Amino acid sequence: MAKLLHVFVCQAGDDLAEIRRATSSAEAQTVLRAAHHLKGAAANLALECIRKSAFSLETHVRDHGLPGVESLLDALQAELAALEAAVR
Repeated sequence: MAKLLHVFVCQAGDDLAEIRRATSSAEAQTVLRAAHHLKGAAANLALECIRKSAFSLETHVRDHGLPGVESLLDALQAELAALEAAVR
C-alpha cells in the first residue's frame, strides 16, 4: 500500500500543478478534467479527505467557473501535503 500511496502523491502533485497552471490560463475544462482524475484516484485509494477536496473543486468550477477557486486549491494542496508527510 505504501508504494501505491507514493505513486498517488507523485501523480497528485502533477495534477495539482496542472490545475494551478490551467487556472492561471483560464482553462476551466482542463481544471475539471484534472480535478475529476484526482477525485477518482483518491476514491480508489479510500483517501476521503482528498476526494472531497477534489470533488469540491470540480463542482465549484462546473457550477461557477474559475473565480473563487484559490481557497479550494489551497485546501486540496494542504490535504496532499499532509498525505505526503505521512507516507515519507
